[in-house]
Amino acid sequence: MDPHPILQAAAVMRVLVFTLALLSSVLVASEAKIIQRCHLAKELNDLGLSQYLGFTLGDWLCTVFHESGFNTDPPVSPTRRKAYGLFRINNSDWCSDGVQPSKNLCNISCSKLIDDDIKDDILCAKKIIKQNGHLKAWPRWAKRCRGKDLSVYVKSCNFEIPIQETKSYETW
Repeated sequence: MDPHPILQAAAVMRVLVFTLALLSSVLVASEAKIIQRCHLAKELNDLGLSQYLGFTLGDWLCTVFHESGFNTDPPVSPTRRKAYGLFRINNSDWCSDGVQPSKNLCNISCSKLIDDDIKDDILCAKKIIKQNGHLKAWPRWAKRCRGKDLSVYVKSCNFEIPIQETKSYETW
């Protein structure tokens, strides 16, 4: 019996096993994390986003809900421009993915915006709103959140939330 077909079959099997192992590790590593609404509200509050430049926790939670559904999953886009993390921060201006040329104004790797640590996401979001002066950097905020009753986003969250003043965004 010719040993070459057996060697070839063994080589194919090794490649197949390696490919499956690699694929399964990539799938595990890229599992999205969905942050619970009240947990996110507490994190946003603790890291100073409540009333940051006059925007409420409701504004931020509504924005994140409509941008990402509280999901940190990696972006899927047919273009080179992608948006990362809970806030869907783009790779052309705010983070660097190592592929798309970027201003990287938050001085952060885009991959840091899809991990379990949301502190860097929040710091970048603060930089974005500080530079822009408003939440219009997130178009879904203007369409879905601005001027609406956003109390539902913090309702039933069991922690102390600072008094949230009403701010009129209708003049923007």
